[in-house]
Amino acid sequence: MERILRWTGWATAAGLGAVAAGLLVLLAYASSEVLAHPGISLIDGYQIGRLPWTAIGVDLAVLGATVVIVFGALTIWIGAGWYRRVISVLPLFIASFWWFVAMIPWGGAVPCDTCAPAGSDPLTFAYSTPEDTFLLLLLPAALIGGLAITTGRRRRPELAESAAGA
Repeated sequence: MERILRWTGWATAAGLGAVAAGLLVLLAYASSEVLAHPGISLIDGYQIGRLPWTAIGVDLAVLGATVVIVFGALTIWIGAGWYRRVISVLPLFIASFWWFVAMIPWGGAVPCDTCAPAGSDPLTFAYSTPEDTFLLLLLPAALIGGLAITTGRRRRPELAESAAGA
């Protein structure tokens, strides 16, 4: 069990690192657009969306947050106490809801008899709705990641007593 906890903890930390790297890429890219076009805001710089930097930043943030949600929840449910498990349910539900909505195919396109039907694209959804992605995926991932990273290892009472010399 300790090996699984160690592995899920490292995966959670790697996911948090990917989220941080993705957000830094997006911030650096938007800042470079602001410097190139004085008078626009960081949001305008983000919405210019030049490739490949915007795609790299969004992909890192979304995939990292998903890794944190999955492996952080595993870490909490395997190695934490009941109160952390209870706290983790709501962020897990919120992130699952974001993924449910992101997987719904987008409608409203011009009908085309020879075109394939539109599929779901969660990464485009994340780029197009950054506020929703931040509130419904990145914040729950941060909460679950924080709960998972601060989960201590439980020691068996007999080991603790023998280590104390009792």
